[in-house]
Amino acid sequence: MASRLALAALLALLLLGCEQQATTSSPAITAPESAEVPTVFDEVYIQLQRTPCLGICPDYVVEASAEGHVKYEGYHWVQEIGLHTAEVAPKVIASIAASVLELGFLDLKQSEVDECPSRRSDQPFVILTVRIDGRENTIEYDYGCRGLPVHEMLSSLHQQIDDRLGTARWTDGPDSKKRR
Repeated sequence: MASRLALAALLALLLLGCEQQATTSSPAITAPESAEVPTVFDEVYIQLQRTPCLGICPDYVVEASAEGHVKYEGYHWVQEIGLHTAEVAPKVIASIAASVLELGFLDLKQSEVDECPSRRSDQPFVILTVRIDGRENTIEYDYGCRGLPVHEMLSSLHQQIDDRLGTARWTDGPDSKKRR
């Protein structure tokens, strides 16, 4: 009986020690403080162009304005060929503009993007032009070029823009893999 009590006491001490260790071993992780980014913009223009490749790469241009006007033109390997328009809430455009500013896109230099430690052939280019309150930048990115954080940032930004503007309504579908 005494050995059972001793075993129970030892087990309790071990559990208590693990609990204390888990709660005191490291401080809470907090998000880094970032510069304040405006949420209202007088002027926003976004143009994202995905170019063709030798394979099945969607080929289209999508543009958006601060007012939420979206214009899409599909060329090849997309569900919808031709000109289409839509509307999104102006706050969607403002959120894209805020992301562009947070990521430093307007200060990015083409030479920083052109550094290419690893290259894959036959990948499309994406040309992104953004103008926010008089500041503008255009960056052409070769999706075959990988290996630097700037490449991952641009890929992510391009996808965010497509997602927020809803380009999948025109690019995805059963006919999107047919060459037109």
